[in-house]
Amino acid sequence: MKNVYIFLADGFEPLEAVAPMDILRRGGIEARFVSVTEERLVKSTQGFSIPAHLTWTEFTAEADTNGNEGCMIFPGGLPGSDRLGGHKELMELMKGHYRKGGLTCAICAAPARVLAANLGEELSGRKMTVYKGMEGELQSRGLTYTGARVEKDGNLICGEGPGLAIEFGLAVLRALAGEDVYLKVKAGMLL
Repeated sequence: MKNVYIFLADGFEPLEAVAPMDILRRGGIEARFVSVTEERLVKSTQGFSIPAHLTWTEFTAEADTNGNEGCMIFPGGLPGSDRLGGHKELMELMKGHYRKGGLTCAICAAPARVLAANLGEELSGRKMTVYKGMEGELQSRGLTYTGARVEKDGNLICGEGPGLAIEFGLAVLRALAGEDVYLKVKAGMLL
């Protein structure tokens, strides 16, 4: 599997970035962190930084914007989700990826502030979950808020928040690598 990216902006929730990365790597998927700036170190909500594999320029130089293979993952956290959702170039890439059927994943605040805020009516009727208290941001755009811990609807996977980062990562792994890999990784993690 190629083109699996986890996008980071200052103010991201670290569990929601690191847990999916760990799980995907355990499943043999070479996911990579992408900084949405030219700074390789991206500062989390807790004040520590994580190095990205790719800066924004490095990512755009290699991104395959014509295919739908792979996955785009958006961790939550504030103001990180707002920074991701407000990054015009990234949002144009995300829209194209989603419209072509590419797996598009978000957790915590990101389902509202990245996906719903930028795809709007295109998501009408889709089932999604989001951090508790933000469900109105989905419902006001015609989405069905399920309140599930993790929700998969077609090429969308959403998670509720930091405590569900492992469950969210496993759902992404299952969608990308299939049931056998998912079960093997889950068992190996004693889940």
